[in-house]
Amino acid sequence: MKKRILFVCMALGLAIFSSSCSKTSGIEGDAEDALEKKLDKSINSSVSKIEKNKVFLSDSLCIFHVLTEVTSKLPFDIAPKYEYIYMINQNNAYESFSLLSDSVYMTKEEYEQDKKGKIYENVKYEDFIYNRAVQRINEEGNLVGDDSGKPVDLKLSLKTGLWELKSYMDEFGEASNEKYICVQGTGTSNDNVYSDYYSYLFVDSQCVSIKLAKYGINILNENTQCTLKIKDAKGEVLESKCYVDGSGCVNVHKTIDFGQKMMALLQQEGSLVGNIENYSSWGMGGVYQFKINIDGYNEASKFIK
Repeated sequence: MKKRILFVCMALGLAIFSSSCSKTSGIEGDAEDALEKKLDKSINSSVSKIEKNKVFLSDSLCIFHVLTEVTSKLPFDIAPKYEYIYMINQNNAYESFSLLSDSVYMTKEEYEQDKKGKIYENVKYEDFIYNRAVQRINEEGNLVGDDSGKPVDLKLSLKTGLWELKSYMDEFGEASNEKYICVQGTGTSNDNVYSDYYSYLFVDSQCVSIKLAKYGINILNENTQCTLKIKDAKGEVLESKCYVDGSGCVNVHKTIDFGQKMMALLQQEGSLVGNIENYSSWGMGGVYQFKINIDGYNEASKFIK
């Protein structure tokens, strides 16, 4: 009788193990198939060699690093590297294929070093990688097999959204105990020099700041006045005269009426939409629009209180 019970337990254990393996190997096989199709569409005939290396695998995410060798007329061959992300989210398959200049994947050892003092310091490694993959797919990914360019808007897995935690530097150039949170968005204008750019939102214990930049260059003319407008979810527009400081930031103190209204908008989360009327650093006058995803603000703001 004991032998029979032991046999049943072993069989049940093998069944569970087999089910778990098939779930993981299933997504790996699907990811490889999708990657092959992506390579067929993306890689031209000048590629002489393709080497695929799986670097991360879970039951909902598979990441490959792809090395290609391109035959060229140069005295040496070119070997571009790519990162392919395959994700299952809400029963749909998504993918991203991009140059390996800013990898979503990092090793567990690298993560342990990187997370210290960050907003995700207490987040599990697997959850961190998954959240980074969601960000990448939202930025430049698509449904597997869909080349229509339709934007993807998956919900981030971390409660803090896209917000990052930073420290101000002290007089010796070292990180101080004074923290702030920041998040990156997009921007467009009718300025031919700066038709598109990045927008940045900073929040510390005293004020909210907005900065517009491209290639590391501040767009707004420093040490000048500007008009800041913010549109709320109801379509009502908040407006205030503000000052662009020497670092290209528009600062709004939390204590003033406009600052309190901005804080109320941040607490609603969603998207912060607005524009700034100012002369650019090139002397071009214009209205500079911005849109920033501020989801996760309420959780992220706890780190600066």
